[in-house]
Amino acid sequence: ETPVTKNTLIVKEMENLDLSGNHGVGNDGATAIASAFEKGKIKDLVVRSCSVQADGAAAFGKAIISLAEMIRKSSDDNEEAEDIGAEYLVPTYNIDLSGNLFGTV
Repeated sequence: ETPVTKNTLIVKEMENLDLSGNHGVGNDGATAIASAFEKGKIKDLVVRSCSVQADGAAAFGKAIISLAEMIRKSSDDNEEAEDIGAEYLVPTYNIDLSGNLFGTV
């Protein structure tokens, strides 16, 4: 298995990415993938049983917070959102990190 790192991961935009069982992801790969997720480039992400530990999980936590702030700011700046209801314009993002033994940071 080839490790996934910030140097090997280039994500333009995709709906779904399922890396289930790819133990080469680890913390470095999780951090790189979290960066793409944070920018809204991946909408449905499955990183199940990929040897992600606490540091990788923390990277996803930070990415979720940043993405939520970006979406909130975008909704606040969009007058059209007020006219038809912001809930119709907000995209949905999902992450599955099950099967990883996070341990402690």
